[in-house]
Amino acid sequence: MRTSTERTLAESVAVTGALTRRPMDKPGRTENPSLATPDEFFERGLCHSTGQGVPQDLVKAHTFFNLAALAGNARAREMRTEVAQDMTPAEIATAQRRAREIWGRRH
Repeated sequence: MRTSTERTLAESVAVTGALTRRPMDKPGRTENPSLATPDEFFERGLCHSTGQGVPQDLVKAHTFFNLAALAGNARAREMRTEVAQDMTPAEIATAQRRAREIWGRRH
């Protein structure tokens, strides 16, 4: 049985079609934050949150959703909140620290 977070993530994937555009096992523009778009960060968050094309990793998912939200993707804020429900405070802190580091390189 899926958790509410998994259901929400699956619905988001179905609506956006995020996982059908390109395989996430290859480094993309999200590896270079100055080139990535808010939607690319969001897609990467979806992939890591669901384990589609990459190992499931909620810390990475939260990090990418945070970057997408900072870059202006409103849906990413909702998804970040959903993912955080299944994370420990230490994991959330790690994800936030990583997002700040990446965002700092972007600006």
